[in-house]
Amino acid sequence: MVSDMAISERLHRSISGKKRELDRRRPFPPAVLRRLTEEFTLEWTYNSNAIEGNTLSLRETELVMNRGLTIGGESLREHFEVVNHAEAIAFLEAFVQKKTDLSEEFICGLHRIILKNIDDLEAGTYRRHTVRIVGATHIPPRATKVRGLVSELIEWYEQHAHLKPIPELAAEILSGPATSRQRRQGTIRRFYRPVSGAIPYHLPQRSAPRRELPRGKRLHLTA
Repeated sequence: MVSDMAISERLHRSISGKKRELDRRRPFPPAVLRRLTEEFTLEWTYNSNAIEGNTLSLRETELVMNRGLTIGGESLREHFEVVNHAEAIAFLEAFVQKKTDLSEEFICGLHRIILKNIDDLEAGTYRRHTVRIVGATHIPPRATKVRGLVSELIEWYEQHAHLKPIPELAAEILSGPATSRQRRQGTIRRFYRPVSGAIPYHLPQRSAPRRELPRGKRLHLTA
């Protein structure tokens, strides 16, 4: 069962108002739409990874994602987190364009992209061991229950997809149990809704460092 995670009426009005303003300005010129998509993908990728402890700055994230550069002194994992997240957004957008129903196959496919070249053994699979979240009182469900909880999540979504406003639906599905280790996947999965007019959004990680390149730090072209 998805937890009751409601949003305030004030926030709901704010989101709805911005959505109406966005619709009023449609259709966007192709160049504007392309630019907005690039900026959104960058901000979403940076903030989502920063929440999980990725130390790349916004500028460094852009260099890795759009220019194929590597940042001297940073781990390959952090680079793959950027590349994979951007690919996962493209995967999500293509999936929504097809207006396909939310499925276990889609969720596992998203998870496979997020963990590609980071943990290939676990990518696209249900976890097989117990996990804990450091500093949190919440205890994730046992591994043996995860598959059933994902099926329950999908069933809940199908029952409520057209009964709840998009922001409320997104807030509630945020607590989905597909993987307790990768909240990055949750930050992508919760924005899915296979109907026209859905609005994706992300939560800025304002406390994350947006540092410039330190003196002497080099950029290297990837092979």
